Amino acid sequence: LLALFAVICCKTLYDNEQGVIDGLNYELWKDTGNTSMDLLGGGKFKCHWDTINNALFRIGKKWDCTQEWWELGEVTVDYNVDYKPNGNSYLCVYGWTKDPLIEYYIVESWGSWRPPGGSPRDSMYVDDGKYDVYVTDRIGQPSIIGNTNFKQFWSVRTEKKTKGTVHVNHHFYNWEEMGLKLGKMYEASLTVEGYQSSGDATVYENVVTQRADPGSSGSTNTGSGSTNTGSGSTNTGSGSTNTGSGSSGSAGSAADLKNPVKTLTNNASGKIDGLDYELWKDYGNTSMNLYGGGKFDCSWSSINNALFRIGKKWDCTKTWDQLGSIVVKYGVDYQPNGNSYLCVYGWTRSPLIEYYIVESWGTWRPPGGTSRGKVTVDGGTYDVYVTDRINQPSIDGDTTFKQFWSVRTEKKTSGSISVDKHFSAWTSMGLKLGLMYEASLNVEGYQSSGKAAIYQNDVIGG
Repeated sequence: LLALFAVICCKTLYDNEQGVIDGLNYELWKDTGNTSMDLLGGGKFKCHWDTINNALFRIGKKWDCTQEWWELGEVTVDYNVDYKPNGNSYLCVYGWTKDPLIEYYIVESWGSWRPPGGSPRDSMYVDDGKYDVYVTDRIGQPSIIGNTNFKQFWSVRTEKKTKGTVHVNHHFYNWEEMGLKLGKMYEASLTVEGYQSSGDATVYENVVTQRADPGSSGSTNTGSGSTNTGSGSTNTGSGSTNTGSGSSGSAGSAADLKNPVKTLTNNASGKIDGLDYELWKDYGNTSMNLYGGGKFDCSWSSINNALFRIGKKWDCTKTWDQLGSIVVKYGVDYQPNGNSYLCVYGWTRSPLIEYYIVESWGTWRPPGGTSRGKVTVDGGTYDVYVTDRINQPSIDGDTTFKQFWSVRTEKKTSGSISVDKHFSAWTSMGLKLGLMYEASLNVEGYQSSGKAAIYQNDVIGG
């Protein structure tokens, strides 16, 4: 295999240099010492370092610092590396943002020292692994705009890994949930870094994939980073934490849901990838597999009422208009047998309101009765309803409350829901919501059976 690499080697670097190969951006950077970097095409490379102070070898994708990370769509890095550090080194996805200037690391493996030292700010689960999150300060240090002061954000695996997939935007989403704000995107690259050490690495796979937002032209930018597929590497991927995925505007499929992080069969709630999940039922048979990034699948039978949902919760201190734009991008393989809804669902307090924005349903279109009026949101027409619940279960126990509904006139199982636009329309009809508690993508069953695979569930804003 190494002999094959030698044959196809496109270029060898020994000193600081950057450029483009197969549509991807490469760079060798060092301050002192001996370095070499063989560019092998298709994102692959070999590198060696010794007698250095600091050196970075990287290939990935750069942008023009005009877009936020969530505007880029899903960004993933599929990697496979023979990594042989001697001393202090990291194998990571690395990059920068501007406004604010942030240097970031998603560290998959390391040498003799686990970076960056100190106590983690928080921990999270992403891509089948646990990461500790750190923030460090750099004073008068090199950056993409020269020597200056800036912060570094870190996600560092608790266990080393040299082959797998990094959902870059999942980390970004979690950081922002922790109050760590990134700027406009400059770079996401697979990087081998050495610090006062020596070592070698052979990168057998480095596929950087950017999947477009479903609301855009929907192209998939894969592998070498060229207009379509570049080096021809195959990477199907799945939905993202915060934006769309899949080629031609698709967000993947149910087949992308593999290796769940957690399986629920009874009532449970918690957090995964910075989002809130819940399985709730009164009785019957239920199952909910959590895959991370908002994705899940579920099944139900012999139930009276059951809800499966993942989304975002707040502390009931702000109204919807104070939170700003709230958008849910979704893709679902939805197979109900009987009474069921696929919807964005949530609650407010003061007043206590249970609300539904229903995209599809089973044998019965909820909630019955006469519509209060129609609204057009996201290119679709919805009927608006208000129903009363008397001494029924709620987030505050059994009590009396109202339900607000927007129900599509035509079923849909993938797309984008501008939640705040529904709230604005309801408000104009005199339907007052309270302080925000929740907005979740929800599958609900009532005296029915069925199953659903949620392969995209991106909750943006708020």
